Amino acid sequence: MAKEEGEGATEEAKGIAQTFLGVFGVVDIVLGGLALYALHVAHLNAASKFEGTGSDFADNALLVSASALAGKLVCLGANFLASVTGLLGPRLGVGGLRKLQTLVKEYQSLHPLESGADSDADAAEDRALTYLESERPPAAKRCALVRDNAIFAYGAALIILAMSFASSVWVMLPVSGLFVFLGFATYEDFLSNLHFALRAVVSAQQARKQRGASA
Repeated sequence: MAKEEGEGATEEAKGIAQTFLGVFGVVDIVLGGLALYALHVAHLNAASKFEGTGSDFADNALLVSASALAGKLVCLGANFLASVTGLLGPRLGVGGLRKLQTLVKEYQSLHPLESGADSDADAAEDRALTYLESERPPAAKRCALVRDNAIFAYGAALIILAMSFASSVWVMLPVSGLFVFLGFATYEDFLSNLHFALRAVVSAQQARKQRGASA
């Protein structure tokens, strides 16, 4: 009986952990943890201002929640960097976001229900990922993983930049720049993979529509 109760408690804890990760996301929690550690390295003593509850379970839950909150803030800045680099792509001779916007319009032309959806550059990425998820979920999952890697690289660049200014360790600035470059390259790789996967879907649907029209 005790063994069964222990297994039940373990399964319940796993379920809570999976739900928590589903709500906040692994990238948010990891980046938030790094951000909190950066505060510790900078000797800001932010953690000392918050007293514990006396319960290890509650303290751990609050710590993970604080990491997730800090991670959300870091991801906000990382997404801003990703948007900026996406808009700068055409000037740098890459232009993955503009090509993706054109492809999204092609997909919408094949689906009347989506014809009135927003296809601006800032919405093309999310639209394309949503369309790909409905057509080919495995490919959409792989593309989302690449985007998470780009957001993580941008987030790490912001954290390292903040640490270098807070601790006056300027040798870390090139490392931050390296992560910015890594984020840019990974984000463009995400746009390229997303464009390639959605192009395959659009091409297949266009060919199917032409066969139906000729028949």
